[in-house]
Amino acid sequence: MNRPALTLFTEGGSAARAARSRACRAAPAPARIPRASASPPALAAAALAVLAFAAPASAGDGPKGEVLVYSASGATSAALPLIGALERGWPGRAVVVEEWKSLDDLRGLVLSGKGDVWVGHLEAFGRAASKGAKVTLLSVTAWKKFYFVSGPFRGPAGGGSGEPGSREDPSGPAGSAEFWPRSPGELAELLSAERLPLYAAPQSGPSTGILSRIAQMGGPSFDARALPMQQVLLELASGRARAALVPEPGASAALARNPALRIVGSLEEEHARLAGGPARLPHAGVAADPAFASEHPGLARELQELMAESGKAFTAMPPSEAAGHLPKGLRDGMGEKVLADSLSRDPIGSVNASDAVPEIASFLCLAAAELCSGGKLDPSFPPGFIYR
Repeated sequence: MNRPALTLFTEGGSAARAARSRACRAAPAPARIPRASASPPALAAAALAVLAFAAPASAGDGPKGEVLVYSASGATSAALPLIGALERGWPGRAVVVEEWKSLDDLRGLVLSGKGDVWVGHLEAFGRAASKGAKVTLLSVTAWKKFYFVSGPFRGPAGGGSGEPGSREDPSGPAGSAEFWPRSPGELAELLSAERLPLYAAPQSGPSTGILSRIAQMGGPSFDARALPMQQVLLELASGRARAALVPEPGASAALARNPALRIVGSLEEEHARLAGGPARLPHAGVAADPAFASEHPGLARELQELMAESGKAFTAMPPSEAAGHLPKGLRDGMGEKVLADSLSRDPIGSVNASDAVPEIASFLCLAAAELCSGGKLDPSFPPGFIYR
């Protein structure tokens, strides 16, 4: 008997567009697949073993009543807990996974109510909710994403160690040396001295708002220019951009494409240095249509539980093993080493939104200041944004 393939996520390209109409069908009872010791091939075999051939149960917005999930083809730590939940058998019925193309696209999907579950940026969800979209945040799944990436600067030759990332590397022309900044603050000074911008991606992302707050708290001040991710990566690869602030896996991809680049700090650590608290920010997570969550509360709670379990299981794995659970198209496109390097800097974990309310509110005020007044979320902000 021919069995349908288990496809967790789709990627860009014509083959992916054709595949997006296919559903991944699971048995009515959610499968429990061991995570700590199982390899990806074993997981795939176990998942195939529980596939069913009956008509899918009607549950969501999919073409035939399947649960409809939207994610981003380049998502890594933000999507891995959901990938783990799907590997473990959630939602126990047919599910279709589509991709969104940009933050504007994501907001449009949420505003139009298209989909049952979304993986995406918290400020995109927050902005959509403030405009009347029906969306409730289940879990936060991405906490440390943004890194300052810099090429070398030139200065007088000196007694630097010459080690990668050191203050000086006497590899430049006679009488000069290449050196890399040792902190975001030093990077800001060097860029300012040469009247160069700091490129920031993605274009509609949270980084510029967080940079503004860092400057207000007495931290480094940058001339930040927001551009689309692919444009920033091309500028870094070619050497036309001296420095940028990019989220993982973009930072690791930039380093792989241009060996002259170095990481000189993280946005989350720089914010924590000034504001106090842990060096993490709730950048992205998994949200649901409130109607779907209220009609299927068992599925919503189970998704939260399975994502938390999966996050812990992925954290316990070597980054190279965790990267093996990402979609094949992403692994083929970026390279498994790049993804493993990225996950070594990008912690995996899923926290229920109701357990991170102060951090979520603070982050929305950083990343989408128009949602706040006096440093707090506006009283009119929908209270149902957090799933409880």
